Parts: sequence; C-alpha cells; structure tokens
Amino acid sequence: LDGNFMSKPRDLERYGLNRQIWDNTQCLIWLDYPFWTIYLRAWRRTLWRIGTGEPCCNGNRETWSLLLFDFRNSIPYFVWTGHGKFPERLQELERIFEERIHFVHLQSQRETDYFLNSIAKIAS
Repeated sequence: LDGNFMSKPRDLERYGLNRQIWDNTQCLIWLDYPFWTIYLRAWRRTLWRIGTGEPCCNGNRETWSLLLFDFRNSIPYFVWTGHGKFPERLQELERIFEERIHFVHLQSQRETDYFLNSIAKIAS
C-alpha cells in the first residue's frame, strides 16, 4: 500500500477501510525528501505524463489545459501547498500507533537506497 491513502490520521475512526489498513500495518516508511526534490520530480512527471498521455491517478490524465488554466488541481500545486503538512500527520500517526507500528523516516535518496539495499541483503 502506498500513497496518500488517508489525508488525516485523526479521521481513523470515521473510515472502516482505513481502520482495517492500520490494524494490519506493521511498518510505515515515510519518504521525507526536501521540498525542491519533490517539487522538481512532480514537474518532471507531470510534463512526462502530458507528453505521453500516461494516466496519473485512478485513470486521470494530466493535460496542458489543466496545468495552464486549472493549476490548483495539478500535482505540482498539490506539492507546493501540501509538502509542509505531512510532518505533523506523521507525528500524529506515531502518537496513535507508537506501540504497534515501526516507523522508518528516510530523508534522502541516498538513505532510501541504503535502506532498500539492506533489506535486499537480509532477504537473500
């Protein structure tokens, strides 16, 4: 399971599906890269998807008209306005689940590569 599948941890009780997800979660890996890394990657992926017509989320497609005339519904805008909100959400999750879920906080591509390589070594 990946992505922003629950926007507000405090809404856990309201959504049965999310409750099932969290009840079965053993580890949460948070990729907390610097803002400019995420923002530039969002732009690169957006331009790629516009050029290729590749679907984005749930079959949605990014277009030039969305980017130019409805920027507030674009992925780069979401990154621009939402990046700073995630640390407080993670802290809230840690408070709720600190006894049961192992949290891994990775802050760079180098840390992520190291983490994945160490998992591969353990698994082999």
